[in-house]
Amino acid sequence: MKTNLKNSLVWLLLPTMLLVNTGCEDEKKAPVPESKPEAVVNERLLNASTLASGVKDIQYNADKQPKTFFAAGMKVDVSYAKDNVVYSYYGKELLAKKVYDLQNGLVKNLTEYNYLGKVEEKGFSTSFEYQDGKMIKEITTIKDKPFGHTEYTYDAVHKNLAISKAYDHSGNLLTTTTYEYTDKLDKSGSHSEWYIWLDGTLFPKKALYLVKKISTEDHLAKKKWNVSYEYDIDAQGYVVSGKGTRDNGSSFEWTNTWQ
Repeated sequence: MKTNLKNSLVWLLLPTMLLVNTGCEDEKKAPVPESKPEAVVNERLLNASTLASGVKDIQYNADKQPKTFFAAGMKVDVSYAKDNVVYSYYGKELLAKKVYDLQNGLVKNLTEYNYLGKVEEKGFSTSFEYQDGKMIKEITTIKDKPFGHTEYTYDAVHKNLAISKAYDHSGNLLTTTTYEYTDKLDKSGSHSEWYIWLDGTLFPKKALYLVKKISTEDHLAKKKWNVSYEYDIDAQGYVVSGKGTRDNGSSFEWTNTWQ
């Protein structure tokens, strides 16, 4: 059926408070523990998607996490350890790596390396902050120098990403993006329509429902634009194809195939 659809770790630190009772005794209030993110559901696994540069030939491990796939003309191998996950990108030889450092099941840091000239060079690094099981901030550096950060806010029940704001290294607001949603569940599991690198098994999902409309304001260029989305959904509720339409009427389409 076709539905018309309009379309990164703050640990919440609760300081220990000294409460003075009538007997003048100090009592400490324990910090509220950080909520765990909701587990990614992989009821059906994606085989391929033509969204953006495309991803295909996805193979999964026994835990239903991607272990190898092809994207943007590169083969990507994924290895898993207790404290990190490594994505290795190959052309004729190793081109780049993404190293995700884990802590208590959450990605705390991402470090990117490139191997142009066969010499390892450190590129972007990103740290992630969470609250109530949702990513609320990504802080990015390049060669250990500030690059920028993105802040995320969610709807009242923390089910859908509502607003993302991107800032430069000096804290100047660059873009504000708002999201509207359909009443159709996003059943993609490890794959997200907006994260083609298949990192969905590493991060909490940003939304429970499929995106209806994405609106972005560029504060420097003083421009705004919108993209509205529609989907073909199969009998099990999975997106088999989609279409995004821009303000100027131009559009793009993609297809997904599932196991």
